[in-house]
Amino acid sequence: RRLYLQGGLSILKVLGIDKRIFEYLSNIRIYRFDPLGAKIPNKSSVSSRILHVHGHNLTSVLTRLESDEETREKILEWMSLLIPKLEKIEAIDNRLDGSRSLVFTEEGTDNRFPAHLISEGTIYVLCIMVAVLDSRNQHSMVLIEEPERGIHPNAIGELVKLFREEATVERPIFVTTHSESVVRASTLDELWLINKQNGKSVFTHAKQSMNGASLSNTTLDKAWLMNFFGSGLPW
Repeated sequence: RRLYLQGGLSILKVLGIDKRIFEYLSNIRIYRFDPLGAKIPNKSSVSSRILHVHGHNLTSVLTRLESDEETREKILEWMSLLIPKLEKIEAIDNRLDGSRSLVFTEEGTDNRFPAHLISEGTIYVLCIMVAVLDSRNQHSMVLIEEPERGIHPNAIGELVKLFREEATVERPIFVTTHSESVVRASTLDELWLINKQNGKSVFTHAKQSMNGASLSNTTLDKAWLMNFFGSGLPW
């Protein structure tokens, strides 16, 4: 992979293509989070440079991100919206083996709860938050598979708002989903459908599938479930 990217950069230079294009193409991040693995304490040798595809170095990356006050406040702000009564998230050192662990504090108590006592949904949300905020200030594309997993339907709307707020032309955020809650929180312009045709995945914009028809009073998720856009999984 490294040799390919270095060679690719040379080709782009020869063709006179902007280096930012190469930076964008080389920073495509695809995440399939594993909450159980993300709860495991991280040794000091675990890299914090980029979040692992399964989130297994979550503690290390979160430690790096929280060194920036604005990012730390942003994480807590969004986590508080999604997880009621959450007051604080921090990484602490384990004296016995030198690793670092995540601990959570709830409102109204001084007790800190270790990650293994926290729900998988909470850890999953934190992985998503870290993935999204860690890609700030660079040309990249983030792809998250099924962000709704383990999350209360009422919180999914807030999660979609986070994606919408953080996504830019230089840093798009894509999610794949089977959840009507995610579709309902999206807009028609944001929704694409994936179909299999002759063994290939074909992407169709939801608005294009309508052929000029109107949703009228039907919500986006109901329209999808009623096959209003034709068969296909939302993207």
